[in-house]
Amino acid sequence: QTEGIRFVEPVEARSYNDLRDVLRDTPDAAFVLLGGPGSGKSTLLRRLQMDEADDRQADHGPTLTFFVPLNRYPPEARDPRAWLAAEWQTAYHDMPPLTELLDNGQMILLLDALNEMSHRDDTDYAERVRQWDDFLYAATQQGNRAVLTCRTLDYTALLGRNHAVTRVTVKPMTPALIEEFLRQHLAEHAAPIYTQLSGDAKQMALYSTPYFLSLLVKHIQRTPAGAALPRGRAALFTAFVRESLRRELHKHALTPILLTARDRAKLNNNHWASDTDLLEQGELFRQLSALAYAMQDRSSSDGAQVRLKLLAALKLLPAETGESILTLGRGLNILDEDLARGEVQFFHQLWQEYFAARQLAGNAADAAERVRQPWRADDVAEPLAQTLARLSDRDPLPGLPSKGWEETVLMAAAMTDDETDCDAFVRGLMAANLPLAGLCVAAPDVHVSESVRSAVQQALIARTRDPQADLRARIAAGEALGRVGDPRFERAFGPADTDGKRHAYLRPPLIDIPGGRYTIGDDDGLYASEKPAHSVEIAPFALGQFPVTNAEFKCFIDAGGYDDERWWDTEAAKAWRRSEGAVEGQRQSWRDNRKTIQGWPADHIENLVKQNRITSKQAEDWTTIRDWSDDEFEAWLERSFPSGEVYRQPRQWDDPAFNNPAQPVVGV
Repeated sequence: QTEGIRFVEPVEARSYNDLRDVLRDTPDAAFVLLGGPGSGKSTLLRRLQMDEADDRQADHGPTLTFFVPLNRYPPEARDPRAWLAAEWQTAYHDMPPLTELLDNGQMILLLDALNEMSHRDDTDYAERVRQWDDFLYAATQQGNRAVLTCRTLDYTALLGRNHAVTRVTVKPMTPALIEEFLRQHLAEHAAPIYTQLSGDAKQMALYSTPYFLSLLVKHIQRTPAGAALPRGRAALFTAFVRESLRRELHKHALTPILLTARDRAKLNNNHWASDTDLLEQGELFRQLSALAYAMQDRSSSDGAQVRLKLLAALKLLPAETGESILTLGRGLNILDEDLARGEVQFFHQLWQEYFAARQLAGNAADAAERVRQPWRADDVAEPLAQTLARLSDRDPLPGLPSKGWEETVLMAAAMTDDETDCDAFVRGLMAANLPLAGLCVAAPDVHVSESVRSAVQQALIARTRDPQADLRARIAAGEALGRVGDPRFERAFGPADTDGKRHAYLRPPLIDIPGGRYTIGDDDGLYASEKPAHSVEIAPFALGQFPVTNAEFKCFIDAGGYDDERWWDTEAAKAWRRSEGAVEGQRQSWRDNRKTIQGWPADHIENLVKQNRITSKQAEDWTTIRDWSDDEFEAWLERSFPSGEVYRQPRQWDDPAFNNPAQPVVGV
């Protein structure tokens, strides 16, 4: 609470379905679109490009868009404006020069995959990002806009030194969206598939990513009804490759060097040793794996997706089979070739990582070194104080710098099928990158022994408490612990319900509070119900050691707690469940907030920022709310808290910034 303000919900917590609306509502001239691998960042930029073109055709507006993958930006380039101008001339040689359009403020620059920009090392990457940041500052000062994309894990807030750069996060698909996607693509087959997925939280998490869900749909369309669903991303990619090869095989005269007779029989008879088993007798997939590993290795220390000149790619492949491998790779939708530029790359960075993982799976020591990350405060490259000094007060704290091989190592762990080998793989990771070892253990397709799982859990708990650990390392350990499961919370089952079913819950670690006389209340309390301070007799009780976590609250949701009226034992609670007044209380809280803000002196909000009591973003929002007309304010309340909304989960339940299992549940 600050000066009578009740923090109900951040004003900036808005959701969008269209990037044009983000452009309209974002006051900053540039924003960065963050998301995990396969979350649809590039597709969203392409959609924005198409929508803006349609709008321009309809109203003949002056604005143009330019989509550019930043993995094209060559290592030797140091002038983003000149390089973009050359790229524009190549793509649109009959259009006015890009420099002229930029000078006139007519451009929306769509800069894809900041994390894939080639560089020598972390220092070089930071310098190259700063050059882009300086260019964007100059370009946006001329009235241009810019949208960039970057993997969340790789974004370290290097943009925005001279200007504000808004962060926009691509949320995972909700269960309702997953179900609708399946229905649109699989028709009557969608319901049983969704039933299988919805019964497995880890499967739902995997297929909340659009790229993986689209691959799953293609896999289901190609396979017999009733076939088992792939358990993880490595198994999904493997199944896709197998089916693609079956379809492409008749089009290509492959030599026995690439695909042996034994390989063909294995493929035709569908005989596999494991979910990630591929044809390894011939050279085809061994060479694709070697190519992916070499491309990822030569990109930089950060393992970004790489474009290679055709001749350079062929030099990485055997002379007698190189052309055949590239041709079949294109046919399998694994490789992509830009004929105009004479460049080759994997169709998606995930494909490069998948095949590089096949090479890495048999080498635990190499995998550990690829992701080794300093975690003690005295050892990290950029001390916490230095990171905080370059952040604005509106920036969330970024994690420790990633190595770019994390996704590859995750898939490599899933390809280490033997439990003994997988145990050794994960134990090697524990010393190099403990949070990543935790994510491996949490993955649905990684199989480790209970002793290794327990060792990882205990090590993560210890890291969260280690005073020598950098704060960011402690946070990463806590988030990984949320994924793998916190053993301090005991899984138990409640009494049977009316259908005879016993639902699971998590019993938290408890702290005993002795009975006695305690002073409660406050003479200076903000609300009348808090006053005055007075002494009361309190019986002994036990208190949960931690705030209620998302993992605990999920048990309540899964057990049907929102639907079972016996947990809603007051008339007000029952009315809230029926959405009678469910949103009115939130609206009224903001009406009270606005009255408080309007009663402050003109410079009070600015002074709160100077005193570090609120952020500059909160100050902007509160000033906006204060200055709105009553009609504008009520319209905002209606948009933010729509009438008739029925809540069956917390408002931030699907927001990755708030929904880690170990985080406190918010928005209830």
